[in-house]
Amino acid sequence: MAADRVDKSWGSKGLGGYTVEAILGTLKHYGVSVTEAAFKASAEKMYPLDFVRQWVVGWKGTGQFGSFPLAAADELWHRWVGEKLNPDHLTHELMTLMALLTAQPRSDTAEVTKAFEVLEGHKAEMPGPGDLREQFVAEMVFRMDDALSTFNRLGETLAGQGRGEEALRFVAFEEFLFPVREGSATALVKAALGKKEEAIADLIKIADDAKRDPHARLSAVDALLHFEEIAKAKPVTLAMLELAQEGKDLELAVELAERLRFIANSLGPSPERAELLARVMALIDQLEGPTIGRLEDP
Repeated sequence: MAADRVDKSWGSKGLGGYTVEAILGTLKHYGVSVTEAAFKASAEKMYPLDFVRQWVVGWKGTGQFGSFPLAAADELWHRWVGEKLNPDHLTHELMTLMALLTAQPRSDTAEVTKAFEVLEGHKAEMPGPGDLREQFVAEMVFRMDDALSTFNRLGETLAGQGRGEEALRFVAFEEFLFPVREGSATALVKAALGKKEEAIADLIKIADDAKRDPHARLSAVDALLHFEEIAKAKPVTLAMLELAQEGKDLELAVELAERLRFIANSLGPSPERAELLARVMALIDQLEGPTIGRLEDP
């Protein structure tokens, strides 16, 4: 293999032992030209996965080199802008903590505490609210892959094991990453710690708060449905759907209608169920360009 390109063993060895010239030469060989100055400039508003989305257009590499763009973007970021936090780094720290929290037998308490401190220490380095923050978190979700399901349940799982302090600390970071879950994720932990009535009250307050982001309210509705609090979830979900109808927010209406379908099916055959389905369909039919399938009895 030419000295200005990496060899096929990069997949098992990683890119740490190769020169920048070899990495750039490989990118160029498969159709991507990169300079340090351009990479650093783009890193002000992009993260590694954003580079990959650009690079894969017309990418000619196959086999072991099919996945080269992401590895190259990560390695170049590490070498050229390594002082700036990126989603790969934070995902690694999060996965390290999750591994410690789910280990059997239990991990050493001091080790878990240190992992929490490392993760929480990066909060100040995260971009503020806006598109860049959304890009950052979206890339973390991509990198977590199958571990995302564990992440979503971990706070509640820890609480169910009687590990309340760890559960609340973990869910606090979860809500930091996903502000729409603020309060709702904590409520799930509270319930698992034996404070279900308090948790349900918190969720109703969030769901009823018209000043909150609609998706934050939707998270509270989902938690109420998780607790099978159908009667409490129904009125707020209907109220939110009416607001979506007024604002012609089809995307939100679709999500709310799916929750109402679940609520209706939970009621079983009854006049109340028929009335609910009819009301939902009446609202949906008023939206421009409805794309929801009919909410009928199965």
